[in-house]
Formats: sequence, C-alpha cells, structure tokens
Amino acid sequence: VQIPTTLTAQVDAAIGGKTALNLPEGKNLVGTFTQPLAVLIDVDVLTTLDERDYRSGLAEVAKYALTLDDGLLTMLERDPGPVTRRDAIALEEVIARCVASKARIVAEDERDASARLILNYGHTLGHALERLDAFRGRAHGEAVALGMVFAAALAESRGLAPGLRVRTERLLTALGLAATGTLPPVGEVLRCLRLDKKYRGGVRFVLLEDVGRPVVVDDVSDEEVGSVLHEMGGAA
Repeated sequence: VQIPTTLTAQVDAAIGGKTALNLPEGKNLVGTFTQPLAVLIDVDVLTTLDERDYRSGLAEVAKYALTLDDGLLTMLERDPGPVTRRDAIALEEVIARCVASKARIVAEDERDASARLILNYGHTLGHALERLDAFRGRAHGEAVALGMVFAAALAESRGLAPGLRVRTERLLTALGLAATGTLPPVGEVLRCLRLDKKYRGGVRFVLLEDVGRPVVVDDVSDEEVGSVLHEMGGAA
C-alpha cells in the first residue's frame, strides 16, 4: 500500500507500479514493475512540504496539463492561485485529474513499451540534468521544467506547436518554477542522454504536436539537440 507524502508522488510516482533505483550512471536504471494494492492520498500532508519541494511537484502537474488534460491546463492558466496556495479543494481536483490521466495510460501500457512513453515528457533532458548534478543539485521538478521548455523549443524548431514554448514558460512561471537556468556543456548533456534507459540507438524524445497531442520521436540528431541547448544557453 502506497501512502505518498509529496506532490510528485501523489500525482505521478506512486501511480503505475514502477519501483527503481538511481545509479551513478543514470536515473531509474535498476527496477521492476510492482503494482500496489492501493494508493492512499491525503492532501493535508502537502502542507508539511517546504516551498521548493512543493513547487517541484507542480512540474509533474504541468506535464499532465500539457500532454493529456487540456481542461487542467485551462484551469491552471486561468487562475493558478488556489494550487500555488495549496488550497485543499483545488488540490483534490488537480491530483485526481493527474491520477486519472496516468492510470488510463498505464492501463494501456503497463511496462513502458508504447503509450506509457508519453509520460516521459520533459524527463529525457530532465534526467540528464539530474545525473549531471549527481542528484544533489536541481530538484526533480526543476529539471523536468527545463526539460519541458527544451521539448517545446525542439518541437517548434521542427515546425510543430507554434507558440508552445512561450505558453510553457508562462505556465511554469505562474506555478513558481524557473523556465530558464544554467545548463551544462552540450557535450556532457549528450553523453548523459545516451545513458537514458529509453535510448535505443538514438535519443528518444516526447514532443507535442500541439497541447494534448504528444508524440514519441526517435530521430532527433545530436545537432538538433545541441542547437536547442545552445539557444537555451548551454555552453559548447
């Protein structure tokens, strides 16, 4: 029985049965799928989190809003105040919507072979940044936030989802998350991307054709990645 006590766990990590360990070589590289008998979520425990931990969890909320629940996105864009203030009624709705989205995708693809891959939106770069920080720098949600900005910029560079980057940055900022940050050298990022557990002879990214329309692509070249990272401030 899972009793998640962080927002990250309540909306994402406790749902779906993934259990894994980080290794020095990368994130979540050793693990298994073990579905819990039940997941019990109490929003009151979120009042015990410090501000950074709470805001980190909002990155996962933003992920679901952008990829799977445009109604949630509209709610957050219209008035993020109740969520950022940790209003219990607002949180119950937000968490329930995120859980429903993830449960639906996991039911289609429990073991990450197809549909479940879209839940990694923002996480490919995010996991690389966490590893380069030796898991002691950016919080998970802070890294994923930058990963979503990167994914939006990459999508736009391919002619997809015009305006997505600005919309993503506006949403993250409204939720109290940084939409920009210091990035490691491009070569180091590329090296870490090749250690991602989803690497299959090429770096696989989840992009949005538009809000609510995620697609998995595996033909992103190192040059494309480097170009977007440079544009975001990454060093050569």
